[in-house]
Amino acid sequence: MVIPPLKMGGLPYLQLELLLDDVKIAIAAADPSPDLWEHEVSDGEACPICDGPLRLVGEDVAGILNFIVAKLKIVETARLKKSCRQCETMVQPEAPSRPVPRGMAGPRLLAHILVSKFDDHIPRYRQNEIFARQGLDIPRLTLID
Repeated sequence: MVIPPLKMGGLPYLQLELLLDDVKIAIAAADPSPDLWEHEVSDGEACPICDGPLRLVGEDVAGILNFIVAKLKIVETARLKKSCRQCETMVQPEAPSRPVPRGMAGPRLLAHILVSKFDDHIPRYRQNEIFARQGLDIPRLTLID
């Protein structure tokens, strides 16, 4: 008796793991070493006591690590419909390919969901809560598909 592999959303788990490995490699290749340092210089131009000009004597540098929350955005693609004045032919460019046909999720959102699920071990209900805090209502069953 042959036992079929477990499936999630139509794909066997082994294929999902391979897909997740491909996503990890693509993310690492896209941004191998992000520059986390953002430099800000605060300089006073005039003395606060006598309002005289200041000259540079030295500097003190301190780093503060901040967390910038991920943001969701919808990218609209307009495909202009044009017609030929001579032969009345209608022309429109092809629609860009989508990872899920007729779906709204882009490849980066899908990669984030896969990494959160399989690498960070965040359950679907927590992912749903995280997206809800950002103003997006994605039902749990949609996260499974």
